[in-house]
Amino acid sequence: MTGKKEPPDWDQFEVYKGEEPGSQRPAWLDRLIHWILLGLFLVLVFAVGGALSFLVVSRRLAMVETASGGWGRFIAGGVLSDAVVLGWIYGRNR
Repeated sequence: MTGKKEPPDWDQFEVYKGEEPGSQRPAWLDRLIHWILLGLFLVLVFAVGGALSFLVVSRRLAMVETASGGWGRFIAGGVLSDAVVLGWIYGRNR
């Protein structure tokens, strides 16, 4: 034995030539998972965008801030950030 390995004989390997197995879950479940995860992502983006909008503007208006004004800025910032993210995701040419 010389200690030198023989190269593999690639002609001896068997390759499966049959049909591919089908997916284990139905197609509608894939779309449902997609929309659920997109919704969760948009909730997170809404919360972060609203909080940033509230914090950035509230530093300037701290003395004259009202509760309804703060909530309005939070909601407006969240909606704006969701619109920007949805435009970035679905607005690009594919």
